[in-house]
Amino acid sequence: MKHGNFVGQGWLPFEASEIESIQKHLKKQLVNTFGDGFFSKFTHKVTSDSSVIMLEIRGWLAEPFNGRNGFNSTVQNCTAVCFFVTKNKKGYLEIRDEKDPYNIAKYTRDYENCPEFSYGCTLSVTGSERPYRARHWESIQNWRPYTYGTEVSDLTYSGQDLYGLKKAITPK
Repeated sequence: MKHGNFVGQGWLPFEASEIESIQKHLKKQLVNTFGDGFFSKFTHKVTSDSSVIMLEIRGWLAEPFNGRNGFNSTVQNCTAVCFFVTKNKKGYLEIRDEKDPYNIAKYTRDYENCPEFSYGCTLSVTGSERPYRARHWESIQNWRPYTYGTEVSDLTYSGQDLYGLKKAITPK
């Protein structure tokens, strides 16, 4: 992944051992950040349709959160933190030109050095928030909600991202 952007050509199914190790890894990150009693339970579900195979891991909050969060926003109906994990089939690496990295026309495709698959993980929070001094409601979002890699350990969010998440879904 360090050599270019992975472009998948479809989806691969998850094995039972993969599901268990991914759930353990993501749960450990949340428990290390929030503490042991913050989440009441963790559930997982694999959904598949004609376009995507996705693993949904949901950490249910022990007490649903309503009120002001650490950013002084009003939060409503915050009940869970969700991870949506996909396993992309081998495609190609999209390699940027070092001299002109933003020129899409100069990207090259590398089929030989591409890994067999890549995990992708999106972090989401159920609930809505109204930012401080705003009049509209929006979904609760983390700063950098996406991570990817070829190993389960690559699906690691930074301490800063998890601290921002904690501040967004805990009282002021």
